[in-house]
Amino acid sequence: MNALTRSATRIVLPRAQTAVVSKRAQSTMMSDFKKHWLCDVGAYPVIGIIGFAIGFCTYTGCKNLAANKDVRIAPSKRQSVIREG
Repeated sequence: MNALTRSATRIVLPRAQTAVVSKRAQSTMMSDFKKHWLCDVGAYPVIGIIGFAIGFCTYTGCKNLAANKDVRIAPSKRQSVIREG
């Protein structure tokens, strides 16, 4: 029973092979990206929306880390109840 379970899990859940990606494989991956995303005009709005979302989230996160009084990065200020400034 145990041997059957082990062989079944190898078939159903194959282990990921860690391999070094060659330059040729990288260029193939880039050409696949170009073929699937950049040749289709309908994908441009999706790329634009995702790009905008990433930029907006990065901007908002950095702005809140830098300017928000509720965000306390310094360990000495984390325990203070009264906010300064």
